[in-house]
Amino acid sequence: MLTIHGVPLSVHTRKAIVTAILKKVDYKFEVVIPVIPGNPPANWDTLSPTGLIPVMQDGDFTLADSTAICLYLEEKYPASSILPDGYRNYGRAIWFDAYAGGTIFRHLVHPLFAQTIVGPNINKVPSDQAVIANVLDTVRPKIFG
Repeated sequence: MLTIHGVPLSVHTRKAIVTAILKKVDYKFEVVIPVIPGNPPANWDTLSPTGLIPVMQDGDFTLADSTAICLYLEEKYPASSILPDGYRNYGRAIWFDAYAGGTIFRHLVHPLFAQTIVGPNINKVPSDQAVIANVLDTVRPKIFG
């Protein structure tokens, strides 16, 4: 049975889980606590060379990165495709995935999450309101403009 390791709050973990659900793949979910930058579980580097979530195990095969996991599932379980037909539509879908997982996540979601959730609730440090204001007032309009 397929196993997905991650944290339910993670958009990347949920992306892999939603793909498995849409493709009707039997899977189990293993919550990895804590997968917090700088404080991973003892064996995490054997599962995730980058230290990031999610990680998928399919028998003796292990794969990290949500996009890689989704594309693996797409190829292994071609029924109920998650990607559109046609090379242009397929290419556009891959581009949107890269844009969302790269640009939007890196410059918008991650800094806001780090400042409003991780900092005050996990690391017990106050949010940097200047960082939050810059993301909302400068970065967000540029990304979504």
